[in-house]
Amino acid sequence: MPPAVSQYWEDLFARLAKTASWKKYIEDNQVEDVFLRGASLTPFFDEQIDAMRSTQRQAGVAVAG
Repeated sequence: MPPAVSQYWEDLFARLAKTASWKKYIEDNQVEDVFLRGASLTPFFDEQIDAMRSTQRQAGVAVAG
């Protein structure tokens, strides 16, 4: 994805994350309010994938990777 396009979407979601409706959604649904930009996403996703695979292995599910 071209950097300008990526920047556009990051900026859009950064603005949306500050809206009253998003804050209400967070509160109503008791979810964690986290917004990560580009370079911060890769390590976060890697960590989440590792955690999910570990959980699945502990549950006896065959996991690739």
